[in-house]
Amino acid sequence: AGVTGIAPLPGTNGKTVIVTTGGPNPGKIYRTENGGATWAISELTGDVRWTSLSVSPLTTFGLRPMYAAANGSTWFRIRRSLDGGKTWTPLTLPSTKIYEERSGFSVSASKVKPNVVFAMSHEDGKCYRSDNFGSNWTDISAGIPNYMESGPKAHPAGFNFGQGSYNYHLTTGTYRVVTAWSSETFDVLYSGNIDIAAYSQAWGGWISVGGPTW
Repeated sequence: AGVTGIAPLPGTNGKTVIVTTGGPNPGKIYRTENGGATWAISELTGDVRWTSLSVSPLTTFGLRPMYAAANGSTWFRIRRSLDGGKTWTPLTLPSTKIYEERSGFSVSASKVKPNVVFAMSHEDGKCYRSDNFGSNWTDISAGIPNYMESGPKAHPAGFNFGQGSYNYHLTTGTYRVVTAWSSETFDVLYSGNIDIAAYSQAWGGWISVGGPTW
């Protein structure tokens, strides 16, 4: 596999870019500070396939958290960087239910709050939220469309997660609520499996925005 994630670092005029790659040779995280003239490896450990890369807004202390998720034969992981992708710290996984080496986690940072990050695990068919930069996770999966099925090959989390070895994508957008007295911007978490589901505190849970309407 080739490139799986690209994240230009805001505020660097396109000079600093982080890139994740898939395996199986193994996958790596690369970093450039000169717009791609030269690249350095900033993360390489074991047989991994990096699957997603996401950048947070700035914190009040001027930090911009970054997150990368990976799968592999024995190396499922989520990493966090607080120094622009130079170094990466392992985070506790939100779920340890891992069976297939091609499936694993996807990660997406909040667009609104720098301390918030979301993760999805294909194997247990769940999405998670962290309010402390990925240190702890809360299950937010209640109500996610899953289209339960039966039979010997049925995925335990439902049909929606049945192709999770290659259909598990996660990204974050925003939704603004305006009233006569105030306005507030909320995250919208999009989970792309067979269906597309959207989650936001703006409307209080999950809705389907994909399969049934296309």
